[in-house]
Amino acid sequence: MYKICVMVHINWIEPYTEDKNIGREYNRMVSLLPDHSWIGITDHDMCFLHPYQKKWIAEIVDKGEYDLYGCLTNRLRSPEQAPYRGEPYYTPNMAQETDFMRHKQMASLLHDTFQQQVRATEGTIAGMMMIFNKDTWERVGGFPENRIDYDIEFSKLITKKGIMEGIYVFHDYRLPSTLEDAGFFTSHLK
Repeated sequence: MYKICVMVHINWIEPYTEDKNIGREYNRMVSLLPDHSWIGITDHDMCFLHPYQKKWIAEIVDKGEYDLYGCLTNRLRSPEQAPYRGEPYYTPNMAQETDFMRHKQMASLLHDTFQQQVRATEGTIAGMMMIFNKDTWERVGGFPENRIDYDIEFSKLITKKGIMEGIYVFHDYRLPSTLEDAGFFTSHLK
């Protein structure tokens, strides 16, 4: 007798709305998905860097260790998810790096180094890429609506969170602005 192994399926969505109530649009899109399904939400300015990254993410999520997953990236205000800022001096500064090939190399290096390692966090998982089960979304009441920090508030409601250290994606996050200035450009959210 053969046993068939089916890996978890993640429904990837990239919601957008003209009225800038992104939390409500996220809730609308998630509500359309099947019960108990896994959902991956990405920002429009986020880019996967390896053809197998979604497969690798599904393998990690399949273990079912966390209710909310995030990843590493080049540009976020959070040093926990964007640690490569040239500090200490011997680490690469990826926050201002515009050579896309360097980001692809970083994605390969981190995957080769960390594979499926997930680090627990009490911090916030950024909305530029988050993966969760619809059951989790229902349990916490969905995304807050009419707020620009809908992703932060959603993440705060979840205690079992992890950062996939072998998954690194590119996040434009208002390049070429400095990382310090990027957080002040929120007109697209208000």
